[in-house]
Amino acid sequence: MGLILASKYDPSTTVASLKEIILARWPQDKEIAPKTINDLKLINAGRILENNRTLAESRVLVGEVPGGVITMHVVVRPPQFDKNNAKQPTKTLGRTDVNAPFCDA
Repeated sequence: MGLILASKYDPSTTVASLKEIILARWPQDKEIAPKTINDLKLINAGRILENNRTLAESRVLVGEVPGGVITMHVVVRPPQFDKNNAKQPTKTLGRTDVNAPFCDA
């Protein structure tokens, strides 16, 4: 099951700031965990959101949403391994998707 962060965020909040919040709340028991905000991708309506944009600038209007709730998906980039390192895992790590509903203020 995914992580759900139902909270209100100011429309002037940057995508990078929101990623910092997600990073701080990430469950420690997950097999794949982001280390930095660059390991996270926020996706809304099929678009990857840019770190330097605000939530207001990033919002994709698909129709009138009751209460202004916006659902974003968070994709975690699997850890990168050094090609020269002989101790690479034999198992391929997949992606973790997180359903994160957000409301604008």
